[in-house]
Amino acid sequence: MWRVHSADTSAESVPPKDNIMCVSRNRATALAERYLANLAFGSTGDRVIERGSPRGEALSAVVTTADLTLAWLSVPPALPVRFDWAQGALWPSMLDVPRRTMALFPDRCPDGVLETMSETTTRLDDAEGAALLTEVLDPYRVRVPPPDDLLAFINYRSGDEKHVALLLDKALRARLGDSAVFLDRRSIELGTDFAEKLMVSVRGCKVLVSVIGPRWEEFYDQDGRRAIERADDWVRREIVEALRHGIKIVPVIVGRRPGLRKEILPEEVHPIVNLQAAYLSDAYTEEHVAEVVDKLIAEIPVLRRAAC
Repeated sequence: MWRVHSADTSAESVPPKDNIMCVSRNRATALAERYLANLAFGSTGDRVIERGSPRGEALSAVVTTADLTLAWLSVPPALPVRFDWAQGALWPSMLDVPRRTMALFPDRCPDGVLETMSETTTRLDDAEGAALLTEVLDPYRVRVPPPDDLLAFINYRSGDEKHVALLLDKALRARLGDSAVFLDRRSIELGTDFAEKLMVSVRGCKVLVSVIGPRWEEFYDQDGRRAIERADDWVRREIVEALRHGIKIVPVIVGRRPGLRKEILPEEVHPIVNLQAAYLSDAYTEEHVAEVVDKLIAEIPVLRRAAC
């Protein structure tokens, strides 16, 4: 059987709100039951599952681990439905006729009543998930636009407010999706040419968010040189690459520090001095970082269109 569930939990987990586990014998039925209710046809004659609909959800194949007694219904019930003698209910799917779908009542089922079949889980909110949804639901005249290309690249110095970069990554991904945000330590797979990946990602993003803390331009390398003065400094290289390709750059200034000064910066990064910045005090919290992200999304159209 197939089940749509939160990507943050396993397919065996019980939803805390309704205490019902919805499953279907057919993969298309499970997806139709989850996404097609009230999905209207557009002017082009098809239906579109918007980007935000499968956010944070996954599809898994599961098997039952015990015999169960189900109530057979002739029409879909108004969930939640209960029968004293049944461990679940089965009925015809109105969204995938003539197939059936069902709901299990976990408090009446043995512990571990569902077991995920190995290597069957697919996230539905990334490019692979969009392709799966489009393929399976194509006979139902449904299409799913793939997630946008990379939107935000987080540029930061590991010795200067790295924690802000991590919080920005978390908050941006919550609004835009994992694949839309690049953070080096999370986005570069083992065995990947990291230099090529960094440059390709900078060129492919829509916005470079540059975290600038108190030590940003005064961070010294092991040779006693200011890192920003080195041509191979990755913070500098990423900014220069963004400037060369016309990528919007938004500085995020952290803590009590003077503004950026051209006279102590390499000439090729001078343009960032005049860019309107967002600000975080040195007593910032995760909530303050989320507010900065809200402001980024509200004021930058390409982010606003992609956010949910």
